[in-house]
Amino acid sequence: MKNTAVKSLAVAIASVATLGLSSQAAADVYGAGLLEINNLQIELANVAGGGVGQYTFNVGATAGLNAPGVGATDQCTGNGALDPGSTCGGSGAGEVLGVPVVNAAGSEAPLRTDGDFSLFGSPGQQYSNAESSIIDAQLVGDGATATGQVAESNLTSGTEAGASTNVSSNTSLSLEFTLGDNGGLAISFDAVWAAIADINGDSEGSAFGSTSAEFTLRSSNGTFITWIVDGVADNVICVSSGPAAAPTCTESEAGSLNNIANTSENGDKVDLSGSGLFSLAIEGLAAGTYNLGLAAETQTIVAQRFEMPVPGTLLLMGAGLLAGAGVSRRKKA
Repeated sequence: MKNTAVKSLAVAIASVATLGLSSQAAADVYGAGLLEINNLQIELANVAGGGVGQYTFNVGATAGLNAPGVGATDQCTGNGALDPGSTCGGSGAGEVLGVPVVNAAGSEAPLRTDGDFSLFGSPGQQYSNAESSIIDAQLVGDGATATGQVAESNLTSGTEAGASTNVSSNTSLSLEFTLGDNGGLAISFDAVWAAIADINGDSEGSAFGSTSAEFTLRSSNGTFITWIVDGVADNVICVSSGPAAAPTCTESEAGSLNNIANTSENGDKVDLSGSGLFSLAIEGLAAGTYNLGLAAETQTIVAQRFEMPVPGTLLLMGAGLLAGAGVSRRKKA
């Protein structure tokens, strides 16, 4: 009978451990950030001094899975439209600048490929990946500018995963106007965005996905404009600290490109996704040299923790089983 009780204890402990492992396999902690900007067009009014001057594009992507993130960044520069000395030139068809897609070590299929901005979701595989690219650029010969970036992570049995990407461009615009004349700048584009956080299964983890986009226009003449594309009307900072009157800014936003999706254990899925048209018209710009910048970022952070009985708990359970076995022997005796 003693051997039988010990065997029962071993089976009970093994069963508890098995339950813990099965809960790990059943859990998905998922986060995603996606931002695609298409048909970005910049129109200038009353341009003087030869139009667009120097420009710089930057892209970067990092991804990690149960380890620090790794990735790459790249930059290209030029001086005016169709500049033969530009260092821009991507590897894909029509690509102006891009970094190789990053699939974190340990990621399971499907793996992301260059130029793929689709969302994989949480199919039960574990992965973390990031991709970032400036696909077309008006300043280097194409009719409009387009960017794509995605960061996506799904955790099943590890402890943490994260991915992030960023796309930014800075353009120096020579807007040297005759005093008394008004300058103008118009920005328009359409976008697709998604910030998603979701937990399925028995994980006690947390999931985070975000997107952000911001335009800035600065000049040494005191003009300062910030357009945080947040879907809120009349929320553009449009001021001048110089002697000239402040310009006027009018925006149209189909939604917010600045989103945070966050959820934790027993929380509901958060999905902040959409698509639509955006525009900003600026009038009454004073003469001067301006710098226009776009900064965009997508990011995910996901982590999980599983509850399994600690060794002391297992021993107490074992003691209870042994005591039960002793009672059973006495009753049979």
